[in-house]
This record gives sequence, C-alpha cells and structure tokens, in this order.
Amino acid sequence: MEQARHFPRNPSTLGTILLTSYDHFAHENIIARPRAEEALQHGSKIAASVEDAARHLHTLTLLLSDAPEEPLLRASAAQKGSVLGLVALGYLITHAPFAATAREIVRKGEGVILLNITADGEDFIPHTALFETWDDYQVYLQPILAAGDFAAEHHTIFS
Repeated sequence: MEQARHFPRNPSTLGTILLTSYDHFAHENIIARPRAEEALQHGSKIAASVEDAARHLHTLTLLLSDAPEEPLLRASAAQKGSVLGLVALGYLITHAPFAATAREIVRKGEGVILLNITADGEDFIPHTALFETWDDYQVYLQPILAAGDFAAEHHTIFS
C-alpha cells in the first residue's frame, strides 16, 4: 500500500504553516506571527498533560481522523482544527529532538513544518521536516514534484 503524502500548496503571509498528516488525513494550520508566543504556551501546556510521546502521537491520529472523543464531541470544526494544531505544535516543541528549532521557526513566522505520522502495528512513528522559509520548503519539494511522487490530498473539514 502506498503511503499518502500531503504538502502545503501556498505560502502564508500570516505566519508559519504547520501541516499534520496521518494516512489519508491531513490538516493545515497557520500559526500567526502575532499569536506565536501564545500558541507556543498553549502547545506546551497541552504537551505537559499528555503521558508520553507515543500517547501524544496517538492523540493526534484520533484528532486527524475526527474520532468521536470527549471533550470534542460538541466542538465546532474551527475549534477542532485549532486544538489539532496546538496538539501537533505541543508534540513538536516538547517531544521532538529539534524542539528549539521548531520554536524558533514558529516565532519567526515564515516557515513550514511538516509532521507526518505513520504506524507500524501499534507503534506510531513521526516523520518531520522543518523549513525556516517558504523558499527552503520549495527546494525540498522540487524533486518530489519533478518525480510525480504525490497524489491528490484530502484535507480535514476543520477550518
């Protein structure tokens, strides 16, 4: 079975793009420059409430697949999307070996962060890529596009 790959299509003038994906599910958040510190604080608080990195990744897969879990049953699509972005950010700035770099990219507000989660049996595996600028991301993306190693994407309905 081919692994689904998801990529942001357009640069953001507002802040850092965070694309979180698992299988055929993907969600893109923009972390606005003026709210970067607030997002980092919320992400850190969320990460502190999760048992460990494996549980954090599992939580992200449930959010991406829109599993019917409390307390999000009554949340709007926009609220779910915001929570998903903050949970993903929390993982990146807490459990990843490049947490300081991820924080700096979010603060600068010009980059792209990709977090793709795959599964090997019961284990979830994070695959991350961090780019300080949209141009850096384009350099990474160019060989993928040239090889045709991508397919149509199906983003979540969260706004």
